[in-house]
Amino acid sequence: MKILLVNKFYSPTIGGVESVVRQHAQFLGDEGHQITVLCCSDRRSLRTRFEERGGVRVIRCASFGTYFSMPISPIFVVWLWILSFKSKLVFFHLPFPIATLSALTLPFRRPFIVFWHSDIVQQKRLKPIVQFFQHCLCRKAESILTTSPQLVEFSDVISSYKEKLKVVPLSVPDSAPQAPEKKPPTLPTMPENYGLFLGRLCYYKGVDVILEALGLLANKGVSLPVVLVGDGPLKGKIAQALKAKRLNNVVYIDRHVDEDEKNWLLMNASYLLFPSTEPSEAFGIIQLEAMSYGVPVINTDLPTGVPWVSEHENTGLTVPVRDPDSLAKAMERLAGDETERKVMGRHALQRVSDMFSDSTVSGLLVDQVSRFR
Repeated sequence: MKILLVNKFYSPTIGGVESVVRQHAQFLGDEGHQITVLCCSDRRSLRTRFEERGGVRVIRCASFGTYFSMPISPIFVVWLWILSFKSKLVFFHLPFPIATLSALTLPFRRPFIVFWHSDIVQQKRLKPIVQFFQHCLCRKAESILTTSPQLVEFSDVISSYKEKLKVVPLSVPDSAPQAPEKKPPTLPTMPENYGLFLGRLCYYKGVDVILEALGLLANKGVSLPVVLVGDGPLKGKIAQALKAKRLNNVVYIDRHVDEDEKNWLLMNASYLLFPSTEPSEAFGIIQLEAMSYGVPVINTDLPTGVPWVSEHENTGLTVPVRDPDSLAKAMERLAGDETERKVMGRHALQRVSDMFSDSTVSGLLVDQVSRFR
């Protein structure tokens, strides 16, 4: 069956949703389906590009650039019409306003599935307008998939269509990727028993809360080793804050790391720091990656799937959003109790195996597609 997956961007562009689309393309391709991904260039480009990636046909539409986190690509509408006409089933990964509007203009009927990653959070002025069209699209969808039960309840849009909703969470390989035994030489010297933050350095990731928590601990004479890893718009401000606060216990790697580096950092961490502050963080696949190595997680009680992925007092600790004091106490607790970390790590491994492995989640996705054959 010819299946079209539609998203803003696609691999090698780095992002949580992009990883999910690549994963879904792989799952469905392994079942023998012909997969095409329609996306936009992640930078200004006057040429539409045609690629083959891992058996998946990828069409990257020309774009005038990205504004308010959305690509501007008039030719995208044309390609959506053409490829939808040639496909038997279309997946729309949302939010993606251009795709939402374009889908509503299709002059013919094609069955489609909406995969809902999150509500629009940052662009508050545009939100009511975009949500009107999102509702229109959801009403027409054969089914709506999302990543957690919490999003079903929290979302201003998909909560209105519970009869169509199924949860298909994100997933990781059935066994954790083999990490190098020795530290990759590209990484700096690492402290022992470190807490790890690894992610995009942007407004909702809560790195500022980590720094505040470390400051509170320093005032008590407690110096916990922390490794901060990532790239993004806040990387300069974070460097300045580390210098101003004199947090010499922090190793700061202000770039994206490759897979070997990432896996080594995860495997050797004492706990993962995931103190996201906004509902833009709908799931957090890095939590699963850490848990698959038996690493407990400190996350926040967002009204999304974040605290569902790693459960409080089971696979880690959950603290209130934007509460550096609670975060500092959670860090001090896990850093100081190896036995508790090991118990939570075993529970984390079991939870990933039971609920978030590729074999489990691919089965859920394939079941949703099989009725359209």
